Amino acid sequence: MAASSAFAGKPGRPSECERFESLILEKLQQELSAQRIYQDLSAEHGFTGSYDSVKRFVRRLGRKRELPIH
Repeated sequence: MAASSAFAGKPGRPSECERFESLILEKLQQELSAQRIYQDLSAEHGFTGSYDSVKRFVRRLGRKRELPIH
């Protein structure tokens, strides 16, 4: 992933969500939940990761950027 990623330089195994970061951010701007984002990624983009990986990724993005409040 590009160095501009919110997770650049993060130790450990890269998240399967990283390649969908811009799409996830777009869906967060639409105020969609992590569950809905996971469903959309799986159905529309062939995402093979788990719901928990999406949930963790969204949570980490929240530490870097302001997320919508529900």
